[in-house]
This record gives sequence, C-alpha cells and structure tokens, in this order.
Amino acid sequence: MTVTLLPISIVARRLGVSIQTVRRLVWSGKLPSLRVARQIRVNSNDLSSWIKGKQSCGRIGPERAAGRLVVALALASAANRVTNSVAGVSSDRTA
Repeated sequence: MTVTLLPISIVARRLGVSIQTVRRLVWSGKLPSLRVARQIRVNSNDLSSWIKGKQSCGRIGPERAAGRLVVALALASAANRVTNSVAGVSSDRTA
C-alpha cells in the first residue's frame, strides 16, 4: 500500500478552505498530520477519513466547496447585471 503525503496547499484546495485554516486544524490536533523536513504533510487516507467524518456531521466537504462556487457565481452574475445596467446595456433589449 502506497502512502501519499499531501502538502497543506492541496489539502486546503480539497477542503475548500484557506491554508491558514488547514494549519489551525493541524495545530489544534483536529486534522492528523506529520512533519517532513519542516513542512506539514497530511496522509491522503487520513484526509479522506477525516472528510467522511465531517460530512456525516455536515460541517465540511465537497458539498460545502461546491456551495461556495455557486454563491461566487451568483455574486459574479449579479455584479455583471449591475455593471450592465449602470452602463445602459440591457440583456432583454433587442437591437
């Protein structure tokens, strides 16, 4: 069995949180990790188990990250509509 050790940047991306949040989880002992050459690494199997445990609690996981993406897209769309209305461009207007 091969062990894959992930850097915290990859862990943060998979969890949909910041690198600092991953560091806090590691420092508090909530997320299992180890140090390799002064760097924090997380075993991919430990991360998968940790995510499954959190999903059952409804606290974190891919659904949360997907929800953030939906919110970001909705905000971008709303900002685009506001920008277009200020510029005098209407999406329902025909030329």
